Amino acid sequence: MSVLGRWKVRLEREKRISEVLLKCRRSTALTSFRGWIPVSKIADLHNTVDPYTDGDSRVFMHIQGEAGGETVHKRGVPPTYFRTNKYTESFQAIVDTYGVARYKEVNPGLFTIVTFPFTFGVMYGDIGHGFLVMMGALYLIWNEKKLTAMARSGNMSEILGYAFGARYALLPMGFFALYCGSIYNDMVSVPLALFESSWVFEANGTYATFTQHDISGSNFSGSNFLESNISGSNATYTVYPYGVDPTWHHSANSLGFFNSLKMKMSVILGVTHMLLGIFLGALNHIYFGDCVSLFAEWIPRVVFMLSTFGYMCMMIIIKWTTDYGCQYGDKDHLLCPKEPPSLIQAMIAMFLRPWEEGTLYEGQREIQIMLVVTALLMIPAMLFLKPCINHNNSHSSLRRQRRGQDGSYQAVAHSDDSLDEERGPMREIDSKGSEGGPLSFRSYEELHEDNFSRHDDDHHHGDDGDDDHGDGQHSFSEELIHQGIHTIEYVLGCVSNTASYLRLWALSLAHAQLAEVFWEKFIQGSLEANNPVFLVVGFAVWAFATFGVLLCMDLLECFLHALRLHWVEFQNKFYNGDGIKYQPFELPSEDDK
Repeated sequence: MSVLGRWKVRLEREKRISEVLLKCRRSTALTSFRGWIPVSKIADLHNTVDPYTDGDSRVFMHIQGEAGGETVHKRGVPPTYFRTNKYTESFQAIVDTYGVARYKEVNPGLFTIVTFPFTFGVMYGDIGHGFLVMMGALYLIWNEKKLTAMARSGNMSEILGYAFGARYALLPMGFFALYCGSIYNDMVSVPLALFESSWVFEANGTYATFTQHDISGSNFSGSNFLESNISGSNATYTVYPYGVDPTWHHSANSLGFFNSLKMKMSVILGVTHMLLGIFLGALNHIYFGDCVSLFAEWIPRVVFMLSTFGYMCMMIIIKWTTDYGCQYGDKDHLLCPKEPPSLIQAMIAMFLRPWEEGTLYEGQREIQIMLVVTALLMIPAMLFLKPCINHNNSHSSLRRQRRGQDGSYQAVAHSDDSLDEERGPMREIDSKGSEGGPLSFRSYEELHEDNFSRHDDDHHHGDDGDDDHGDGQHSFSEELIHQGIHTIEYVLGCVSNTASYLRLWALSLAHAQLAEVFWEKFIQGSLEANNPVFLVVGFAVWAFATFGVLLCMDLLECFLHALRLHWVEFQNKFYNGDGIKYQPFELPSEDDK
């Protein structure tokens, strides 16, 4: 390192030390400060500080919460610390950008490692483009040391710096894009015929059209169905082994087929993703001991979600698994036995005309009436149960206090054991004959969740009898209004959030259509011209358009939409995100420059 570089490192070290000293509490004889440290680092701290605390040293350190130590006092909110590595760091940064997890709260970063690249892959699904993204990420990872040195020296461009910082996130994003592209059977808009198609068609001029076959001498060319591998009077039904049959990409109703497939798939994935967030909220309630929110708020929310959009997902699966095709082997059932119902109309009729009999399955009317009534009952349950229970608990606590039967005690700290910031450590130091300043760290591994000095309304139990008026009575009206806002937000959010997941379908459709337009205009057009010059120029234009639009702009667009789905639709079901990030004191070394 150059002389200027070493000077910058020393200057940065002095700056950070000065910043810490400015935060210390000073007196005529003492300089004290407090800090947080993970339990896993306590041994390292002892090894560093203990040599300076022996004998008549002027340094004293006390770790609250250690075995044999004093009870930890309530001194603010403990910071949140998650151990990460190179791979998980990118996904944890995605979560922390929205908000740092509250201490001991469920960390969405663990699930984001899988759900984020998967939702991206659903929107960006293409075998070729996903493979290129994955190879680009592997290149950045393989040359990590070289590129890291380039970034530290300042020779890396801003765009490349962003890609390099997200290299471990781009790797699974490219993999899931490749995987979803294999499900769609789409490789830069060209389907792959890896297996024998289940549909029979013949070329009519330059266009591919499906044929209608005769069965036992009968002609069914006027019917609205397609035959599967029919030869004479023998009808065989086969399913394409993996992904979408490539013949669908050449059919006249290709766009309608993929729209229906991707739209229904987006709804199922969205509802499943939101239900995961709701169930993670139950883990928060259980850990923090919030039984009121668990039974009076969480259960009605789950029942409402399952009764409405969970039922819609069930109808999609039922429709997918029902054979509405004609029975070719049976001469008495040559026509389709029943028309496939419209799920959108079925959902509308479920709430507006519940008395009508459905055509999806037997007993549909009775089940739908029961689900509608259940969903409607959950709305007042979400609104009134929690405020009423908290109001009753508050009055019961007040009555016990007035009768002297509360049974609670106020802790009084003995003067010799006091850990007051000013007098306690000073007395301890004086008793040791030392004049130095104490280094006081607090271990937060054994802290109870009661250490929170601030709670949002989702975790406020209201049973301690304190409110803004100071009269010891619970404000029922304020909590009822607050709960009403949350109820309206949740009910309307179930509709809007489910609709928001349709962006998976919209972005996937846009990506596929752009790839198809580029391929048809630049590659197929050049091939039809039968001119090698046109072919070279067309390929160059196609490559630049694919890189600039699909591999850069569309990748960023799908990334931002996946980000929004996790921040809004997923994390608002359970995540508070109002914690304080653990930021340890570190001195820069020469290797950091």
